[in-house]
Amino acid sequence: MKFFQKTDIGLKRENNEDAIGVFTNKSQETLAMIADGMGGHLGGDVASNIALKLVGTSFEQTKDLNAESFISWVDAELFKVNDTIIEQSETTMKLHGMGTTFVGVFLSNQKQIVFANLGDTRGYLFRSGSLEQITVDQTLVNELLHKGELSEEEAEVFPNKSIITSSLGVDKRVDAVYKTIDLKGDEIILLSSDGLTNMVSDDEISKELSSNAAPQQIVDNLVEKAIKNGGLDNISIILGISDRGSDQS
Repeated sequence: MKFFQKTDIGLKRENNEDAIGVFTNKSQETLAMIADGMGGHLGGDVASNIALKLVGTSFEQTKDLNAESFISWVDAELFKVNDTIIEQSETTMKLHGMGTTFVGVFLSNQKQIVFANLGDTRGYLFRSGSLEQITVDQTLVNELLHKGELSEEEAEVFPNKSIITSSLGVDKRVDAVYKTIDLKGDEIILLSSDGLTNMVSDDEISKELSSNAAPQQIVDNLVEKAIKNGGLDNISIILGISDRGSDQS
């Protein structure tokens, strides 16, 4: 599988608080990640980069992971990241209150992928012409929706849609959600910050993924759509395409 990526500041933010990257370990397994920072002018950028760099550099030293061992490994790493962000937030005044969401996808050599997420940064799978959100939005509106306290219509106009219920660096809890999927070989993986998904509908994303454009062009087109629709936040995308489907790159 080949990966294509882009991050853009958007139109309204003063700086880019997203951190994105694709890492390879000693047995040529892959981990792609996006962290969407929060917490003021500087803190969000620091928190997201802590998450990306700590998890990424540690992953590079691993080898021969399967889905189960990856989940155990990354869960421990996310606790370390959480503690590091909290410590820096408490000891450096200008970083106080910083935190970050997280989404990652691991590709094992056993033809399995594992999605991991905290917050509202999303992971999708596109195959057979259908786009499916694999990750679970850890947001107040989604929580109320699943409890039956909001209808779908009420959720659409809920005034506090941006409130997340889980992240790194906010408290000692790390409630990551994991999903393991068997690969068939024709999948497209999409990771994105909410700067894309709040601006571009799933239908529009699906239409772009169905196009005959080269993979990097698809990424660029999605970023352009988010900007055209308002560009209210930083926009980050990682696209993973099976080797036989990425010849246009």
